[in-house]
Amino acid sequence: MPRRDELARKDLREVLDLVCSLDELMAAGARDEARRVLLASTQRLLGARSVMWSIFDLERSPASAPPPRGAVLLDFGGLDEWQLAATQKPFFEDGAYIEHPLVPELRAMPGRVRAHLRPDLVPDRVWERHPHAAFARMLGFDSNGGGMAPIAPGREVLLGVGREVGEPPLGARERALLGALLGALRWFFRQLAEPLADDAGRLRLEGLRARLAPRLRTIFDALLTGRSEKEIAALAGLSPRTVHKYVEHVYRAAGVSSRLELMARFILPRHGSARM
Repeated sequence: MPRRDELARKDLREVLDLVCSLDELMAAGARDEARRVLLASTQRLLGARSVMWSIFDLERSPASAPPPRGAVLLDFGGLDEWQLAATQKPFFEDGAYIEHPLVPELRAMPGRVRAHLRPDLVPDRVWERHPHAAFARMLGFDSNGGGMAPIAPGREVLLGVGREVGEPPLGARERALLGALLGALRWFFRQLAEPLADDAGRLRLEGLRARLAPRLRTIFDALLTGRSEKEIAALAGLSPRTVHKYVEHVYRAAGVSSRLELMARFILPRHGSARM
């Protein structure tokens, strides 16, 4: 049997299933639905009452900067309508979630995936005196754990979870599962945060690559080398029909309708600028 802080095969399979589900949704351009699936699945996997994730631009938001400056994206799940209304201004508009006592502790360990239970970093005596403790319990849950992971230079994702007041807190298994989720989903958060266009509205190569799910990114890179769909299918170990479907997803994400148009948008401009 695995130790309490090790994940069982069933846990790992569920993480993989979530990655595959998000991959399919992102490939189809259903970004908002993917965000909803992420929240609901994280709640279910961790047995959590509430889930919050946010992406921080650490270069623009040092520890001393006003809290709202660091948030690039934020989602909050597991709350009903009145709870969401109660959190809208302090959390979403004023950025109070960045002042949560777990966040400075997690941000003090940048550059790697880390997941902790709340008592690991914030003792009960400190937590009980903090305004966030009273606010969370007013909404019916307690903050039990959180984690952060780098997704790009100077940019990290935060994932926080809480259980219903009175329920057993998160344990070693949930801490390991939280870390596994953060590690497996870094590509997903990177896609959500990466801008697709430059200031003039032109689609950027790296912006598009970041938006594509891992399997579509492989297809995209192969297309830019000039390989045919048949060659890509052989290299990727996929059927030609499947590769054709993925190619259509890539075209849709890039806003083009043909290989020639894709090459003209992403290859020819770069070659032309190199000659200047």
